[in-house]
Amino acid sequence: MKKVAICGPSGVGKGYISNIISSTYGFPVLDTDQTVHDMYENDGELIKKLALLFGDDVVKEGKIHRPTLRNIVFKDRRSLELLNLTVHKEVRRYIFDWFKKMASMGHTAVFVDIPQIIESGMTKDFDLIIGVESERSTRIKRIIKRDGVSLDDAEKRINNQLSAEEYKKVCHYTINNDGEDVFNALRKIFEEVNLIEKTETE
Repeated sequence: MKKVAICGPSGVGKGYISNIISSTYGFPVLDTDQTVHDMYENDGELIKKLALLFGDDVVKEGKIHRPTLRNIVFKDRRSLELLNLTVHKEVRRYIFDWFKKMASMGHTAVFVDIPQIIESGMTKDFDLIIGVESERSTRIKRIIKRDGVSLDDAEKRINNQLSAEEYKKVCHYTINNDGEDVFNALRKIFEEVNLIEKTETE
């Protein structure tokens, strides 16, 4: 079973690419952001750890209040690194359990939308890494629209994340999500790595 990662910093449109992969090609896609969100609501031990690290204000009604936590970590790189260190171990375990489940179901390829593939140390755990990139201005607009944050907060979030150049160093392919024909770009990649049959050309 081929394990493929979709990665890139906030606001590049990884979710859009992942939706194409699942809806057009039928490959299973694991959204690690959603996995973390589920843990913030249901993993009691993780919730306790984060409250100790970042204060009781990050917990509301027994769950991690993501906007409060986000405001803390995206304004301070050291806080973000501490959060990553705490959460990555749990996410890594979940991913490997999911790999086993997908293999037992007979899937030939699976995809993981994993923004922090570098920080989590998981670059060697995938057979193929596809990066997604986008212009800074476009990313800012997407983050503001998606998360309802201010321009200043969106810029701070981007500034506290790895650059596009750092992602490119670990990627086998990179897709530009600023108007490029991403459907065609994905098809070409999938043909090259034999995930799908090559399209016949005249």
